[in-house]
Amino acid sequence: MITAELPGVTDDDIHITVQNGGLRITGERAVQDDVSEEHSYRIERSYGTFERAFALPPGVSEDDISARVAYGVLKITIPKPAVPSPKVIAINPGG
Repeated sequence: MITAELPGVTDDDIHITVQNGGLRITGERAVQDDVSEEHSYRIERSYGTFERAFALPPGVSEDDISARVAYGVLKITIPKPAVPSPKVIAINPGG
């Protein structure tokens, strides 16, 4: 599971893509209309575009990845890939 805190970012401003074994989260946090640097002493929240990239483990099915946002927290669920079982090779008697 990947969790990202994104307060003030709308669902429409978050983009998640999966390509070439990696997952990328991009988006933009817009400056609020009531915030101006000339009337603010300190602004604790950053604004602008952001991007994060993560490598996915081999064997992850892109179709099984899901994402949801609640209260400014993005949660991306990536199911673990199935571990392949070893192949058993039968021995033919008499060569």
